[in-house]
Amino acid sequence: MSKQDSSQRRSIMDSTPSNSLRMLEQRLDDGYRRIDAGQRVGSDVDLWEDFWIDLLHQYEQLADRAEGNSSWDIAA
Repeated sequence: MSKQDSSQRRSIMDSTPSNSLRMLEQRLDDGYRRIDAGQRVGSDVDLWEDFWIDLLHQYEQLADRAEGNSSWDIAA
């Protein structure tokens, strides 16, 4: 993971839970579209897929934390 990726991960995890989840959802959607477009033109998207899976894991971790913490308002 690059220094920038690490910094982005910290900023996502440090913002409010609802903002973090929305930000990750947007990045996952964007990444999925880019991977799909890359595959259609024959690009090697292996690294993009690896990064997308890392984002998905971040999303799952944050969603699990939000679910276990009733004081977080993730519907805001």
